[in-house]
Amino acid sequence: MKCKAIQFLIIFLLLLIGALQSSFAQGWEKEIKVPTGKSATTNRLKVLPDGSVLKGAYLSYYNGAAQINQIQLTRIGINGVVYWNRFYEMPSPSWFNGPWMFDLETTADGTIFLAGTVFVGNDRQVQVWRLKPSGQTVWIRTFGLASRLEAVEDMGITAEGDVVIAGTDETRPFLLKVKPNGTQVWLKYLSNSTAGGAKGMAISPNGNIGITGSSSGNAYIALLSSDATLLWQTTYPYRGQNFAIAAMPNGSWVVCGNYIEEPTIDFDPFLMCADANGTLLWEHHDGPDNSLEVYTQVVVAQNNDIYVAGWVSEVPNAGGIIARFNEHGNLLSNHLYGQPSRREYLDDVALHPEGGLVGAGRLEGINTGWQGWTFRTTSGGVLNNNLLEGKLFSDLDNDCIFDAGSEMPVPNRFLNIRKGNDISTLSTDADGNYKISVDTGHFELSTEAYLNYWKPCPGTYTVDFHAFNGTAQLDYPLTPEVDCPDMTIDISTSLLRRCFPAVYTVSYCNNGTVTAEDAYVDIFLPSEITYISATISPTLIMANTYRFHIGDVAPLQCGSFFLTAQVGCDNVQNDDVLCVSAQIYPDTNCVQPSPLWSGAALEITGHCDGDTIAFIVRNIGTGNMAEQKSFVVTRGSDNFWQTPILLTAGEALAFKFEAGSEVWHAEIEQESYFPRPSHPSATIDACNGSFTNTDMLQFATDDGENTLERDCRQVVGSWDPNDKVGSPFGVGSGHAIRPNTELEYHIRFQNTGTDTAFTVVIRDTLSPFLDHSTLKIGTASHPYDYNLRNGVLEVVFNDILLPDSNVNEIASHGFVNFRISQLPNLIPNTSILNQAAIFFDFNKAVLTNSTFHTVTPIVTSASHEPNNAQTQGNLQIFPNPGVNKISLHAPSLYPDGQVAQIRLQFWRNDGVFWQEYLLNPLSPYLSCEDWPIGTYFYRAIYAGDFLGYGKFIKI
Repeated sequence: MKCKAIQFLIIFLLLLIGALQSSFAQGWEKEIKVPTGKSATTNRLKVLPDGSVLKGAYLSYYNGAAQINQIQLTRIGINGVVYWNRFYEMPSPSWFNGPWMFDLETTADGTIFLAGTVFVGNDRQVQVWRLKPSGQTVWIRTFGLASRLEAVEDMGITAEGDVVIAGTDETRPFLLKVKPNGTQVWLKYLSNSTAGGAKGMAISPNGNIGITGSSSGNAYIALLSSDATLLWQTTYPYRGQNFAIAAMPNGSWVVCGNYIEEPTIDFDPFLMCADANGTLLWEHHDGPDNSLEVYTQVVVAQNNDIYVAGWVSEVPNAGGIIARFNEHGNLLSNHLYGQPSRREYLDDVALHPEGGLVGAGRLEGINTGWQGWTFRTTSGGVLNNNLLEGKLFSDLDNDCIFDAGSEMPVPNRFLNIRKGNDISTLSTDADGNYKISVDTGHFELSTEAYLNYWKPCPGTYTVDFHAFNGTAQLDYPLTPEVDCPDMTIDISTSLLRRCFPAVYTVSYCNNGTVTAEDAYVDIFLPSEITYISATISPTLIMANTYRFHIGDVAPLQCGSFFLTAQVGCDNVQNDDVLCVSAQIYPDTNCVQPSPLWSGAALEITGHCDGDTIAFIVRNIGTGNMAEQKSFVVTRGSDNFWQTPILLTAGEALAFKFEAGSEVWHAEIEQESYFPRPSHPSATIDACNGSFTNTDMLQFATDDGENTLERDCRQVVGSWDPNDKVGSPFGVGSGHAIRPNTELEYHIRFQNTGTDTAFTVVIRDTLSPFLDHSTLKIGTASHPYDYNLRNGVLEVVFNDILLPDSNVNEIASHGFVNFRISQLPNLIPNTSILNQAAIFFDFNKAVLTNSTFHTVTPIVTSASHEPNNAQTQGNLQIFPNPGVNKISLHAPSLYPDGQVAQIRLQFWRNDGVFWQEYLLNPLSPYLSCEDWPIGTYFYRAIYAGDFLGYGKFIKI
């Protein structure tokens, strides 16, 4: 029964309605540009082990003297980002100019094979190319016999890795088998076949080869053994042309093509299934009336569902189609892909291992030639083909319009596109342009959060798509808010090993609005690390501190250089923690403080005083603290202590503890509305001469200032060359961190293969408990690009040329850092898990270890106290419980002839500050008669030292 056009439209509309529920980031569509004057005809694709897509296109054009032919290969990531785009000139004699004369295959190790037809004199023969996973040519071979007219139609890879090519020799099929090294195994012509030629080929799990095509205008299938012996062939009374064949798990064969409907001569899509002996099981050839419709490719899913791809031509437009059938030939769904302003033809389709379909073909827009076309659908088969594009530029005249002559585009900067809670991040290109495929809904555009001195030109940076096939132009002009440079610095290395050199990458940017003149970077190396060389010559300004002059840095300009240093031998042990610091100048800060800021600025210092640990908290700001902040001390791996702090301007408090063998760490938050990113902290180790090494990495470092970066790495002996480290490590076996602590991840990789890696891709599915809008990629060993869609971060090192470790061990390493914040105020015991996958060229993923952190509020019950009270004498309130009058008992603080004034501060049980009293020997009492009944906490301070604390009960 023939489907009518209106039925086709209804199915399509139902699919669109279902698409409204699809995720923001699933699916993408890419127009692959070809050089001017050329057209992309035959298009093929393969889904690679890492989920990326390799698309091949056959290009041809006439230059006025000769036919020029090329193959274009494009690798596209799972998020639709183009990794690389390469062209291969076909050597003389040129490849045959015609459709279906080119095919593409890949092997499990990423090897690429291309096959096509080449003229040799007046004959056409088969040419096969073998490429490395990175696209470099390994060999080129030509096969065939003289006076033959071979035309390549299809290609497959056997279980042994051999290449089998099928095609047509004038009027009969041929098959060619080639070893991976380019050696011909056999070339056979099916002289006893009644078929006119082989259009499609597939290899079954048992090694048999199925071919299909047409014979005297009718469809046919032939089955051959692995050595090309004809087992059977069957012709079916269906006038038309078969184009593709696929093997079913049960041994059956499905074939697709077109069917000529007589007497109207309509071309309908055609799908049929024959059993293992060639007996017809079912066929399907329904399609819209008065149209040309063709199925060009067929694939079979693991559940035996059959997907066929092709195109339909209806005046004035054409669109790609993908239909899904069950194993009995029943139509389950039918999708039409395309936009009204262009014509699309779909040549190939594949199943994506992570869900959805991938299609490849060609499209022709208004007044444009045939361009490459590739897309990935959602798991429901929906193509998110709304196009959001625009330009990021510096709008110096504040007119919100890009002036090409006087204003500069902002290249290689990242934009965030938000739909609800979903964030996508992508980079602008060299001309400041961006382009992304999205689904339906409301989208908001924003720039990197750390462009402090820029603001968007007044306007609305949102767009709504209520249906598909839409396009929106949304430029993002940046206007200077204040004239000021804003320098940032980052430094890191892959790893530290005793007696080996380490290469540090130093990255910097001017995120400000004016040029940073005569900029320079000071780098401090610990005594265990010795400077060797750098790509910029430094000046030694003091012991272990080197100054690197980087010159003027224009607004929104970035740069980097490398420093090589030697890790010591005798003075370094495995597991030692060595810290390198970098500070960039000018370090001007032009951010205007909020009027709500109190002016308080807190600082923590720590030092060893014999066998005692001393932490000092100071308010170095110009104002008194307006709110109390918790001063938190951590000892070792699992002991916590805290007390509230409220300091006036210039005031300081000292806290002393008896040093053990553990690392001690103290931290405090800055006042609300503090104008810069800062989290004061101090870490002390080895006061008693016993180093605890990696415990220092449990805690976050106070390098929140953009102009300062401190990189601490553990010296390793044996290590996993592909791993991931989350910093701070966190406390204890649960890796406890406080709520709202920023996390930094360090991902290392090494090429331990046997050949150079040309592309390295890191794919990291970020935890849903992280705020993806705060993502900030830091320094890396090599230039990179990154994107974020659907919670998946992808960092791409294209043309990295990473040597294998046998050739150059030191240069075989790489790394990348990124920072990201937690979602605000996560509930206690929330686990933040992360693991990355690393892909070298087309190889399967190398998984890193899993990092995890547990969000744990600091406990208020002390497992140890400062020892100040013990050294100053006993401290207690009497009576306790009390009714109306209490006193502070501290005998050793009241020596004869001396008046010692003690500050006694009280907090309610709910943490709210209650009252403060000044006590001395002449006035040691205070009244609590009017206090509400309940529990209170107190602390005592003498001469800037913290004496102790306790609990008082009012009855």
